[in-house]
Amino acid sequence: MHPYYKLCKAVFRVFQGMCPTMVMTSEQLFEDGAQTLDRLLQTGDVTKEICQDLWTEKYNLYRQRDESSCTEETTMAEVAMLLYVVMYGLLAVKYSHYRGTLMKELHSSVITLYYRDDIQKCKTLEGQLREPVNQHSEGMTNWMGTYFISKDSLTLALKALFTEENNTGDNKPGNKAKDFESFIINTKDVDYVIETINLNMSADDPKQTALVIIGGIEAGKIRRDVSAPSIQRKFGVKGDSVKPYLTDYRGYKNGTNNAYSEDELKPYKDMFCGNK
Repeated sequence: MHPYYKLCKAVFRVFQGMCPTMVMTSEQLFEDGAQTLDRLLQTGDVTKEICQDLWTEKYNLYRQRDESSCTEETTMAEVAMLLYVVMYGLLAVKYSHYRGTLMKELHSSVITLYYRDDIQKCKTLEGQLREPVNQHSEGMTNWMGTYFISKDSLTLALKALFTEENNTGDNKPGNKAKDFESFIINTKDVDYVIETINLNMSADDPKQTALVIIGGIEAGKIRRDVSAPSIQRKFGVKGDSVKPYLTDYRGYKNGTNNAYSEDELKPYKDMFCGNK
């Protein structure tokens, strides 16, 4: 497993324990962290202004993705988590501009916008991060020593392993396939969500099943990145038959198509409104 992915997993576990309603997955954290590190380390003499704007840029992006799936506070936790994995990446660089100036700017954003200048809260969380992160410091330093002087793109080199909805769904190399339950936002809702789906789905009608799943997403019960393979494993409906409807839904929510309407989705959303 790649050293930076190990680091991202360690940070993710700490944040997940603190904020279990996060929509972001460890794979998404790794991808975005890798892309952001590439941007900072391969652009050249990156100015600190780029780091100052990074919080706002990522918050707006994540908020658009999360929508009704979680609160603004949860989205802020996701952005803070991303900035931490970027900071820990910069810490492995031996040059002071990166591990000093740029890291300081990112940390300042986290303190001001996430902790709201509550230094004690900052110290508490960073204390929880210290040991898990330190376990990967040697591997990160060795990797960064080679990566920094190369022309390789971390994003491109590892994209094949962590591209959303690739040919093997969520069966990524070296990772255990995700269960459907892992895409349910609150653990207390697991039984209710699965029961609701079983009552309203149709094994012979993939569109009906997909719409029920989408209703759970609309109701804020299921993460939007729920994978077709996990649906197949849990409910016995072929993933390939459900996946086009999920893809159309994501396009609809992103404004790239008119595959659905609010009126069409409302009855399916209401199926999940009996358990607050």
